Amino acid sequence: MAYRETVLVTGAGGGVGTYLVRELLSAGYKVKATDLPGKPFAFGGSRVKEVRGDLTDRQFVEDLPYGVDHIIHAGAALNIGLPWEVLKAVNLDATVWLWNKAVECGIERFVFFSSASTYQGQDRPIVETDPQEPGGFYEKSKFLAEKALLRSKLDGAEPHLTMLRPALIIGPFSTALLAAVCVAPPILKHTLGFSPRLSGGPRTNAVHALDVARAALHVLKNGEDTEVYNVANDDVLPFSEFFNVAAEEYGMTVLPFPTIFIPPKPVMQQILPIASRPELFTALNLGSGMLWKRLRKKFNLTDDLTPKIDKEMMGYAVRDSVFDAAKLSATGFEYTFNTYRSAIKDVLDWYVKEKWIPPCSP
Repeated sequence: MAYRETVLVTGAGGGVGTYLVRELLSAGYKVKATDLPGKPFAFGGSRVKEVRGDLTDRQFVEDLPYGVDHIIHAGAALNIGLPWEVLKAVNLDATVWLWNKAVECGIERFVFFSSASTYQGQDRPIVETDPQEPGGFYEKSKFLAEKALLRSKLDGAEPHLTMLRPALIIGPFSTALLAAVCVAPPILKHTLGFSPRLSGGPRTNAVHALDVARAALHVLKNGEDTEVYNVANDDVLPFSEFFNVAAEEYGMTVLPFPTIFIPPKPVMQQILPIASRPELFTALNLGSGMLWKRLRKKFNLTDDLTPKIDKEMMGYAVRDSVFDAAKLSATGFEYTFNTYRSAIKDVLDWYVKEKWIPPCSP
């Protein structure tokens, strides 16, 4: 029975990990939850064993599989601007150590969180069999981890392996990637008082952290061995609408004029070498950081969020990245948040409640 089984969750204090632990407990499992020392856990109870440590510590990682039946490996370095040595140590090396020890310990099922950003860009929705061509160091670290696990399976490793490739994740507790979208509306609201409307840009679809966690639990019970599943809702939007919708759900007036047009993909490809210059991002982040510091002081906010944009994000501005998650849906999985609008509203409401961002109206 499920209540007799224990699941190891790495990255248990993160945006997805927090939901993972809660979903597992609701489903009757016991949980061994691990994350960095000092990382707060938003859960507790007699069926949770908390273990603190660093995934770059090989001995710590190799001790984790003892006493568990399954592993959901969500722990990762998510800051795409980190150097290769850091991303490799956490996302690749630690994954291989954990997998090898899982093989040795006879773990039954291993769910690995990869990334949908490892695919090549396509002019159509991307399916799991499409080619992968990682661009930045983050994508490369996830891609190589996938390949290492698959090689081990080909050599006869026993654990049941399922890999998830989530689209861009948005959710409470999250501080990376699309979390930056949640910082922009408060800065504009409390400096300009309004938001300009953006138009255009490449198209993609996202996914709420709760649905990523639910997908992991779903494939833990229902996923096929040595299979990969995209995780993304069907709400495909241009990047401009990610910003516009976030501003509207925050409670702002998004003016029809002036409209800021994001250049089409061919133009972006031409200007990418100039737009990706590090000094431009340094200046942008410095300016937004100063404005954010004032807001934090004025509204007594926490220091969990930082308005930071990495130059590595520019790679997403030159291609569509629409992910087809029909394969996961065919297993019976259904999303809680079917649209980006419903997902971002949930996140913004949570950020305001927890004082990560100020309210729209003082």
